[in-house]
Amino acid sequence: MLFNIDSLESLYYSIVPYNYRPGNLWYQFICWLWKRHSTVKPRYLPHTWCDKCVLAPHLMFEVLSKFIEEESIDEIVAWYDIEWSHKIPVNGSLVYIRDEIQDLYDWWHKVYIPYENERYKGGSIWDIWVEPYKPIKYNYGKEGHQFKSPEDEFRYHWGIMFHNDFERYMEVELEHRLHRLVNIIPNLWC
Repeated sequence: MLFNIDSLESLYYSIVPYNYRPGNLWYQFICWLWKRHSTVKPRYLPHTWCDKCVLAPHLMFEVLSKFIEEESIDEIVAWYDIEWSHKIPVNGSLVYIRDEIQDLYDWWHKVYIPYENERYKGGSIWDIWVEPYKPIKYNYGKEGHQFKSPEDEFRYHWGIMFHNDFERYMEVELEHRLHRLVNIIPNLWC
């Protein structure tokens, strides 16, 4: 026998890089074609361009949503086990991680997404509280805008202030929830 099988196998493994071996090439092809593990498409964003500051929260919460919806998390992990007690500190108190995951998931789907849909499709605070009381004529000089009545001017300015305060509140709440989501990432696949 000219070549020993062990030496031929070690020669193959020393020459052919791991990424170019037939089994690994087949796995990469299957992942590219069917199972795109590294591709996350946020379900609530259109296929068109959007700001990165809008894309990042959607991607993070999409990963959380896929974890809850596609993984059998309650069958694999004993979330409420007394011995292992998967708890983390949230706002000064210890909370079960499973409850924190569910809270973030529910907030995203029941509060933030309806808010965003209203904001972009009409029916938002702006449309209800500001649009009906817009000035008749815009004057950017010293005399100011012309309104139908002083009451309309008051409602217009109050509506803008209310709209801006609510937008700021939702931004702060989103940032707070994103921080909480980042804190539980190491525990998603425990």
